[in-house]
Amino acid sequence: MTGVLDINQGLRHCNNDPAIYNAVLQQFLLQYRDGINTTTWLADPEHAKIELHTLKGLCATIGALPLSTLAAHSYQQWTELTANDAKDELQQLSLELQHLIRAIDNYLNKIN
Repeated sequence: MTGVLDINQGLRHCNNDPAIYNAVLQQFLLQYRDGINTTTWLADPEHAKIELHTLKGLCATIGALPLSTLAAHSYQQWTELTANDAKDELQQLSLELQHLIRAIDNYLNKIN
């Protein structure tokens, strides 16, 4: 575990198959490498809730519990946040996502 990524948990979600887990991580990187589109999320609260729910689930699947928990918290309170609070939430999510992407990159580079 690297703090942001619990590889053993992610492997368990992928039937303990490293090839499946690595493929899921690669797909996660393809989807989130460029970060969160904060402009779109802030402009469309319903779209943001869908994205937060997706991020929460994908992070749980790969073993990224800190970001999954943060996304779940944001999802639950999203419609009640002020614009400034929503911006703050997205900044925190973006920062955690950057840490997670680095951890995934490090893991994939180490095994390849």
